[in-house]
Amino acid sequence: MTNIESNKNPFIIGHPAKGSDFFGRKDLLCSVKSFLQSDSIHLFLSGQRRVGKTSLLQNIRDNFKNNTTGIVYINLQTGISSRLETLLKRLVSKIAGKLKFDTGKINFEDLEINFEDILIEILKSDTNKTIIVLFDEFDVMYSGASINKFAEVLSNSTDILSRVGGRLKLIYALGGNYSGNKNAKENLFRSKTKYLNISSFELETVRELVKLSESSIPFEQAAIRTIYRLTSGNPYYTQCLAYRAFDYAEILKSKSITEKIVQRQFVPSVKSFGNATAVIWNGLSDMDKLILFISAHVLEEQIFVDAYFFFDKALKLGIDINFRNINPKFNKLKRNKFLCPKGINRFDFETEFMRKWIFLFVKKKEVQCN
Repeated sequence: MTNIESNKNPFIIGHPAKGSDFFGRKDLLCSVKSFLQSDSIHLFLSGQRRVGKTSLLQNIRDNFKNNTTGIVYINLQTGISSRLETLLKRLVSKIAGKLKFDTGKINFEDLEINFEDILIEILKSDTNKTIIVLFDEFDVMYSGASINKFAEVLSNSTDILSRVGGRLKLIYALGGNYSGNKNAKENLFRSKTKYLNISSFELETVRELVKLSESSIPFEQAAIRTIYRLTSGNPYYTQCLAYRAFDYAEILKSKSITEKIVQRQFVPSVKSFGNATAVIWNGLSDMDKLILFISAHVLEEQIFVDAYFFFDKALKLGIDINFRNINPKFNKLKRNKFLCPKGINRFDFETEFMRKWIFLFVKKKEVQCN
């Protein structure tokens, strides 16, 4: 019997995109380069979860590492104590390691008090090297009073760090933890700070992305437009749907990936790759969850959600609403890129992928109105 070799799925699911797989982000790397050449010390990378912040950080690490640059990567969500002294010790130790500074000379017991002076002493030990510190999941900094102090220490060090001639750069990835006040996080850092928003792909970038399968099973143009309509160019959702569509086309032995194949794989994609959406969902406030839950049910039947459709659907779902003015709540979710405008006081979901997940998997008992 002859074995027919299957085509390898070229789409990436579940880990950061690096190298040639890092699509549509050259402008972001140029902005980072501009920041590194400026006198700014802090750079905030903000954007929804799964939009590519970690991928950008890891590509910064790979693209800007050289003999005159030491890069420190710290993921604040995994394996790190929330105690301030532990965080400062880890940061200082990593920087010292990059500069080959003898950590035996550091008095870690007084680190919280003398943090700035100790850090400057380490940085001055090698005046030919710039240190770039990459903080992933910086939202974690605002989950408690003790760990929040770490962010304050970093922001208060801005003027002192200017004395080392811009040889320390701090880059922070802020995810979509909207249960807190995102602006308050950034307001700590008022001096020598730049901001860079990471948005979803444009349609042309999605076209470039799906060319990964061009030599085996190419996507038809209608299929590409459907992927974009269902994912709004969110990099993670785009990869998920392209991945499922490719596998299904392979099973069908199809010569191309059609719009119909993409449509058939949409719900299976939502089911298979829903964990990332669950993480986003769990970061929302109870009120935001309630608004999105009802809106998701409205939009299963209507082309937009407004106040009338919202309260009518809440009544049909048996959900008691203790407020009447819904538009400010819609507008908040619009600012945070969960909803998008469809006219005056009319809204749709920013991403159909997320709306479908909410409709399919969130139960009424999980949402409540405070």
